[in-house]
Amino acid sequence: MRSSKSFLAVLFLVALPIATLHASPKNKSKILPENQIVVSARRINGSIDYAIGKSHYSKLDLSEAIGELRLSSSASSGILIVLEDTMALSDIKDVPQMALDAGFKNVRVFVYWKDTGNMAELFFGPVVKHNLDHFPD
Repeated sequence: MRSSKSFLAVLFLVALPIATLHASPKNKSKILPENQIVVSARRINGSIDYAIGKSHYSKLDLSEAIGELRLSSSASSGILIVLEDTMALSDIKDVPQMALDAGFKNVRVFVYWKDTGNMAELFFGPVVKHNLDHFPD
């Protein structure tokens, strides 16, 4: 009787580490696709209208939507932010910050002039030093 109890105890102690090995989570990294996500923003009657495709969002809802997009897209996916010229200069920093906070690394900001159809890309980063020697006199 004593040997059967000790045999069961040894069997339990041997089986326990094996069971925990199989119970550990699978560490298979899922390869996420690189998507191109276009976020547009414009000011209408004093409030800002954000859109991704045909879906329109408030500022809080846009932050949540960008976070959800990060779950299904690679961090190197391109986030293109198109701001109409009706936006204030102080509004420009909000959407790129949302994308960076969500974990995206490739964030580009453009300004779109509706009247002329022209676009310009804005660059954020360190100040580039240059001199005016290359201009003709």
